[in-house]
Amino acid sequence: MEESYIQFIANYAGWKAIRKIKVDEKTKDTDVVYFLMSLSQSFDNKIEISLRKAVALEKLDAVIKEAGSVKKAGSAEIASVLEFANSRKVNQAINEISEKEGLSKDEKEALKAACKVYALKKILTNNGLLVDYSQVKIPGTRKPKGAKGAAEE
Repeated sequence: MEESYIQFIANYAGWKAIRKIKVDEKTKDTDVVYFLMSLSQSFDNKIEISLRKAVALEKLDAVIKEAGSVKKAGSAEIASVLEFANSRKVNQAINEISEKEGLSKDEKEALKAACKVYALKKILTNNGLLVDYSQVKIPGTRKPKGAKGAAEE
């Protein structure tokens, strides 16, 4: 069998990472899943850090706080949370922070979409819902960065 690998290398402003896994007939499928989830966790953390540098996410965070946290939400509460995530107030905050000089229309729309994803993930996470792999504890690793804080903010 030909040697197979999954590799990731980052050498960027404060982010130095080399991750790789050799995949052969002895590699368990779960090992590949855990490896990919760990990459997803790194990406999610770095995306948020970079997005926070690009726009004033603290303004969006302040609006998101208004949604509160219901924990053990039923369908009515979840519907209310989703309604808030798509509210005029959230969209207005996103429009405000993503309106940046020198960006093309497409770049502004992409930035707005990134902020919308951030807001939705944060609102759903604050309400006890798993929305991505960054919240999953991978066996044999430490607790994911931000997993505790995300639900408490």
